[in-house]
Amino acid sequence: MPIDLSIPQAVLLADSSGVRVVAKSDDFPEAWETVAVRLVEGFGPRPEGVAVPSALAVLPFDLKHTSVIQFADDGSAIAFRMLVLNRKLFEAISDPFAVGEKFPPNWSARGSLPQLGWTPDPTPRRTVAEVAEILHHDGPFLLGATQALLDGFGVVLRRPAPDADVVRRLWKLLPYSQQGELAVTTFAFGHDPRFRLSVSPNPPDKLPPGTLDEERCRDVPQGRYELALQLAAESGHQGELDRLFARRSSQATLRLALILAGLMLLGLIVSKLFW
Repeated sequence: MPIDLSIPQAVLLADSSGVRVVAKSDDFPEAWETVAVRLVEGFGPRPEGVAVPSALAVLPFDLKHTSVIQFADDGSAIAFRMLVLNRKLFEAISDPFAVGEKFPPNWSARGSLPQLGWTPDPTPRRTVAEVAEILHHDGPFLLGATQALLDGFGVVLRRPAPDADVVRRLWKLLPYSQQGELAVTTFAFGHDPRFRLSVSPNPPDKLPPGTLDEERCRDVPQGRYELALQLAAESGHQGELDRLFARRSSQATLRLALILAGLMLLGLIVSKLFW
């Protein structure tokens, strides 16, 4: 079955009067507006004196869709542009930053927005040269944070402004399966529990259990994935890098195990009925 390449979009404004949809494409159903408003409300109020020049977030929209949300200052309000991709398309692209760059927002749009569609080009392969270049930017932290995310921890980085570079570098070090499941943002107004990876100007001094700051990411015990990733990049082993990025997530492995167990149980029931 071919993947649906359409990307419905909407623009929302958040100010002192609340959150409202001010523009949307014809393929953005009215029923989705409530979901979109709730997702934007989840960001909470902006702290006094905090500017948002440009930021991006990835959140589940519903069971079948993922939202790529761009947001920025718009006078006294914050404007949010929401792109909604079906899960298969999002996983095939595997780069929300590329989605945002391909479709830059029109913050002044009101009323009707054009319908968007993704060009079905192959996703560029992540190369050992690209990974090696990424690891030149504070490799110990990036490797530790990547392993922490794979091990189920949350990561919150303290920054005074959005930091798309560090989030994008971490995103590019993750397996495809993890990319399809991870909620991230290049800026959050505080500690937002919806995100496993976030940047914030004022995270709490005492983070919730299971959440690490930048320094604690550096102290994460070296795991098998980060070690294999480092060795593949240093040795130029593209095949090993491809294998690492193609690994299943723990959730995918659990789902597969449950499916197999269900099939075995069904086979046992059928055999008892007919033999």
